[in-house]
Order: sequence, then structure tokens, then C-alpha cells
Amino acid sequence: MRIPRFAIKNTNGVKTVIAAQAATVALILPALCLAQSQPSENGTASASGLVLCGADNHPMHHARIEFLNPSTGWASAKLTDKGGRFHLASLPPAEYRVTVTAPACERLETKVEVAPHPDGSSAPLLFHLLPAAQPPAPINDGAVSVRELRMSGKADSVFEKGVRLL
Repeated sequence: MRIPRFAIKNTNGVKTVIAAQAATVALILPALCLAQSQPSENGTASASGLVLCGADNHPMHHARIEFLNPSTGWASAKLTDKGGRFHLASLPPAEYRVTVTAPACERLETKVEVAPHPDGSSAPLLFHLLPAAQPPAPINDGAVSVRELRMSGKADSVFEKGVRLL
């Protein structure tokens, strides 16, 4: 098998760059980066639990749970099932910053210590989200849109209403 060579000319002469070296670096570098960003399989833990929302504690479907290790920057996220349950496996043991978000609920941030258990189980986590505060109702202070003013008869009634408000 012949290894292709590329020639680069400069003022000092001809330098050759072997394509195989460039390909080797291109293949090894991403693998090294990926290996550093993934947790190791030995000594891993898991986290599972339930996400509830509201005063009636209904399970939150499609709530997003993110575990972030602040010391390494490693993160893992999962969506809850229809019953509000989630399970994250292969987490490196550490203290995590957990963020839980769900539609129509306020965002929840907390810290959780994840440690391996001898039997492979995990202590169940319970996250209770509060319903999102309703935005204040808009106050109509007599303002009228341009579209409303273009309606026949609307401009006259708006003018009369404005005069009465004065």
C-alpha cells in the first residue's frame, strides 16, 4: 500500500507532509477528547425519581432534568415519562447541580449528592415544582389598535369613548 505524499513549497526548499500522519492525528484527537468527557464505567452511580407539579401534585410529563457536575463540566439530561418518572444511569459519583424545568411550572435548581450503592440501586429523588405565576392581565387604558380604527364606525365610537374618559 502506498501512502500519498503532498508537497509544500517554500523559500527553503520542499517539505513533505505525510497524509497518514494527518489522518492519524485526526482520528486520535477526537477519541481522546471523547474519552475525557465521558464518565468511566467503574464506580458509577444512578439517579432516579419523580417530578410533581402544582398543589394537586400531578406528575409532570416531559419535564427536563439536567445533572451538571460543576467541577468537571460533565452534564447529563433526561425527560420524564408520562408518570413523571426519570432514571439516569452511569453518573460519576459527585455533587451535582440539578435543574428541573417543565411547561407551565417554575424552574427548580438544587444540589444533589450522587453516590454509588452496593446493590446498584439509587435513593429516589422527589422534585416538587411550583406552578408558574400568571402574568398580570393587560390593562386597556383606552388604547386602540390601527386595525380597529380602520373599521367603519369604530373610529367615531373610540373618539367618543376617549372624550368621556377625559
